[in-house]
Amino acid sequence: MKQKNKSGLASMELLLVLAFIIVIVAIVAWLFLSNDNNKRKYEVFAENARDFSVRVSEYRDRYVKYDDVIYLADLVNDNYIKAFKNPFGGSTTCDLYESKVEIISSNKKYVTLRCGDYLIDKQETSSNDYKIYKVSDWKDKVSNSELVQSAKLYNYQKDDKNVLPSYVTEKELIDSYNTNENQNIKSLEEIDLKEFAVTTKTFYRTKELVAENL
Repeated sequence: MKQKNKSGLASMELLLVLAFIIVIVAIVAWLFLSNDNNKRKYEVFAENARDFSVRVSEYRDRYVKYDDVIYLADLVNDNYIKAFKNPFGGSTTCDLYESKVEIISSNKKYVTLRCGDYLIDKQETSSNDYKIYKVSDWKDKVSNSELVQSAKLYNYQKDDKNVLPSYVTEKELIDSYNTNENQNIKSLEEIDLKEFAVTTKTFYRTKELVAENL
């Protein structure tokens, strides 16, 4: 009888060991697949940024628009391309007004692409080492961090009340003003200051490097 108990305990211990091994293997496999999936998303994000910079060059030539900064909003609003889909999930598209290409010269261009919480920030388009950051939302202030970005964002007021629900980039403010007020201004200086007032605030966000060499 005692031998049967020992045999039963040994079988139980073996089953526990096997169950533990299966759990460990499952966790390792999940981590591997998760990391591989994230890597692919980062690669797609970098590919989209490169494609964006190429499409901007084509767009400038086609529409004879040689501004120093071309926004994703410009291409989308002119029905030249559709907004890039956020590769990190959902049907959300990349930000139309933070995403832009800055042209310094014919050989020097910098691309910024933001999709959700992820950002390629002023990356030289010809580089083989694209870096991807994870960023927080813009806030009035953030806790201490090694990487903190700041930006001046805008709103406009009518009767001492902000018209827009949140502060936005200069380009988005101009487009929103044109839509809301049926205008066609090109700069903030053209806003009718007798009826409206432009307000600005500095906002901050944290920024964490999550991928590079893409």
